[in-house]
Amino acid sequence: MALTAVWKLSYAMNDGLLPIAGEKSRLGLIIHRVYPLLVVSVLAAEMAAGGRNSPAKLNPPQNYYLALGDSITYGYQALKAQANLPPSAYNTGYVDAFATRLRQIRPNITVVNYGCPGESTDSFVNGPCPWTATGHQLHSAFSGTQLQAAIEFLRAYRGHVSPITLTLSGNDLPILLNPCTAGGQIDLSCVQANAPTFIAGLAERISGILRQLRLAAPDADIIVTGAWDSYVTMVTFADPYAGLVCYVLRTTAIHPTPVIRRWPT
Repeated sequence: MALTAVWKLSYAMNDGLLPIAGEKSRLGLIIHRVYPLLVVSVLAAEMAAGGRNSPAKLNPPQNYYLALGDSITYGYQALKAQANLPPSAYNTGYVDAFATRLRQIRPNITVVNYGCPGESTDSFVNGPCPWTATGHQLHSAFSGTQLQAAIEFLRAYRGHVSPITLTLSGNDLPILLNPCTAGGQIDLSCVQANAPTFIAGLAERISGILRQLRLAAPDADIIVTGAWDSYVTMVTFADPYAGLVCYVLRTTAIHPTPVIRRWPT
């Protein structure tokens, strides 16, 4: 019944809104200012919860591996998308590599990959999948929202699905930046004022997703991957942002009840 947090950095493409190049240093500074607030709040919650969690227990893989999330789960590559290649061509992502390792333990494990490029925590719950909405195909097709599809699959194959991987957050950045952007310029005071609420909302959405997955699959191993740093030319912005989001994901995975609070601005 382990719920595991894994945080990683990658150079994979992200579908979110890139900050204006000239603003990256100042935007990174704002994220640095918000980060200590997050750390203090989360550490306090972790200390309060200390000792209440039983040690994680790793269960062997079952008949199905369910991969959930965004373009990273899908294995998206821009050149393949430009060539309009089918889903089967996207076979070099982390899901494929992980499945190869799982087959060393359970050779006949079946991969169900619901990964949707462009998926955010909001569209994961409320739909639609941006990839299919623009006429593209998925590895494993589903109707409705990805969360609904996952829950239906887990209920249909209860006890036969493990592990489950979840990769989300990369496409949530526009939730923070879009309301603060006008005429191609980012209002940094707006970003600074809205950042705590954005982080709290991200934690709450991830927490809600994990609770529903756990209810549908009480014995499965759920692995939450961290933020994938795709802003390789904007390190001043990307490093603190990715670090902050990874901390949120890690803490939310360990404590599915949200521990992030909205701080006064």
